Amino acid sequence: VLCWVGLFLSKAAADLLLLLTAADLKELVLTHPLPRLPPRSPLGTFNNQEGQDSCDSCPPGQYANSLGSRSCKTCPAGTFSAGKANTCTSCRVGYYSPAGAGACSPCKPGTYTSSARAATCTLCPKGSQCPTPATSTPRACPAGYFSAKDGSTLCTPCPVNFYQSSTGQTKCLPCAVGTNTRGLTGQKACQAVRITTLRRSVL
Repeated sequence: VLCWVGLFLSKAAADLLLLLTAADLKELVLTHPLPRLPPRSPLGTFNNQEGQDSCDSCPPGQYANSLGSRSCKTCPAGTFSAGKANTCTSCRVGYYSPAGAGACSPCKPGTYTSSARAATCTLCPKGSQCPTPATSTPRACPAGYFSAKDGSTLCTPCPVNFYQSSTGQTKCLPCAVGTNTRGLTGQKACQAVRITTLRRSVL
């Protein structure tokens, strides 16, 4: 004689059941229904206490990917969940998250991440700039500008009488003798100095 999960049958009771007819067994089941097992916690929820009539939702930053979970798991770094989740979602490029995050955060200006599922952001390299939040690709400094340190938000224009003809540079070059930038900054090239002569008037 088979039993339901969680129940048992003594030898005396089993012997008695063998003497019952099919009609007697049907009447027994109708008048004494067997208890049903409680449903298991659905995905994204958990239950760690006996006697509860409902399950609790996993909080933000956590998930439950199996039925009947007794606890929720923490989302790994580079992912997030908004709550009651059965899986964690990867952060997109330009965003990052530590472990257990309820949302991804944009990389701050001066930093970037070019890959999804990033745990941290990287400082913008020398010779480039990361001017906006959620930067995914650093921008090379344009000609006439430079960046000498990591983590630059904006590139710096070349000072007066200095120039830079290439992009993505970390320094500017001084103008050659006989040239200047005519008092301007951020120049790609220097200009030849104009020599003016004063003519002596003849009386």
